[in-house]
Amino acid sequence: MYKRYMSLIILALLVISAIGCGIKNVTPNKPVPPLGDYNTVVIAPYAFKKPSTQYKDFPTILSYGIGTRVSVRFPDKTWIYDQSKDMNPVTKKMQELKITPNDVYQNPEAAAKLAEAFNADLVICAIMEEPKLSKEESSKRRYDMSESTPTGAAAYYTVYQSVILKTDVKVLDPKAKSTLWGGRMIGYKKYETMFRTGNPPKYVEDSVMLADIRKAYADELNKKLYP
Repeated sequence: MYKRYMSLIILALLVISAIGCGIKNVTPNKPVPPLGDYNTVVIAPYAFKKPSTQYKDFPTILSYGIGTRVSVRFPDKTWIYDQSKDMNPVTKKMQELKITPNDVYQNPEAAAKLAEAFNADLVICAIMEEPKLSKEESSKRRYDMSESTPTGAAAYYTVYQSVILKTDVKVLDPKAKSTLWGGRMIGYKKYETMFRTGNPPKYVEDSVMLADIRKAYADELNKKLYP
């Protein structure tokens, strides 16, 4: 009975990834001031610290994730953000105004111009690094003494994967042309999967990891802005 029980546990480990995640704020002692009085909010597409071609659609998808979650919590406010390649009111307006996401983040005048175009009283913007994905196979073997092979106890190895997203966020008051809050938000998610020796690993796909980190990041940023 014990052997059967242990075998079931190992089988579960083979098909289920143990996922851990977290979002860190580098300036935890600097809370976001109350934003309840700001009723129309523009979420600008995130800028890249370095030009990106591989993740060029990431800022739009991230804006959509942030905007949809916060708009559900606060439906009485007006939220303006890009939702897709075709429904991208913020990007289109920025193109008309000839300003870039980096301009909005770096230049209060550009942020004020964008806010004025939408009659908004708050702008949320950020600059980000490309998401970093990693994977590694552990050389350390784990043995299941309840399961035997011709050479002894069954051996398993572990595959580790992770994704990290680093951003510097600003909350701007465009009328005062000032920064209400600024801080670094770091999203991190890890995966740990065990496979029996001799069997090929099935890695978590990059698209899955990117979707996971977008969701986790959007949830935690919303909690930071509107605790």
